[in-house]
Amino acid sequence: MPQSVLVVGCGFVGLPLARNLASCGWETHAITASETSAAKLHKEAFATYAVDISDKTSFGRLAGNHFDVVIHCASSGRGGASSYAAVFLGGIQNLMATLNYGRLIFTSSTSVYAQTDGSTVDETSPADPTRETGQILRKTEDLVLAGNGVVARLAGLYGPGRCVPLQKLLEGRATIEEDGTRRMNMLHQVDAAGALGFLAKKELQRRG
Repeated sequence: MPQSVLVVGCGFVGLPLARNLASCGWETHAITASETSAAKLHKEAFATYAVDISDKTSFGRLAGNHFDVVIHCASSGRGGASSYAAVFLGGIQNLMATLNYGRLIFTSSTSVYAQTDGSTVDETSPADPTRETGQILRKTEDLVLAGNGVVARLAGLYGPGRCVPLQKLLEGRATIEEDGTRRMNMLHQVDAAGALGFLAKKELQRRG
């Protein structure tokens, strides 16, 4: 039997991730936030469902399926704290309460790190965000980890048609400070999708 995966959020990272897993022979399912988005993906090599993950009653027949891996990579739609609470914390709570799965992977963000002193930051560094959105992500991370899940903290995403810092520079809404030697914390769309696929495969190897 092929391994089954549910990709929650079939957008900038979720779509290439779902395509990659399907091409590798996984039984792939994906969730989008609207019927319109789901309809646009009807020719893909995986099943797509329109589900509001902030609503526990909207999962329908997905609640009866078993998934070897569930990967939450849904976006808040650049919303504020209320959107973060609904999509991340509420979404994870609903996934955990509703679905039958082997392992849950949650894509968080490096925004949970509040360090601004130029120091090197990795997964062992303190993650004590000052912003409310970051605090919601940390609370969600703790929930996932307490359930024996996996957390991946992604940096600022860029790729075809999307590079917010560059766009701000081109529009004159940002400048290069100091002597131009500062580093940017960025992650390419393809690398993000590849990393999440790698984590899914590693989880199955551990269980196997």
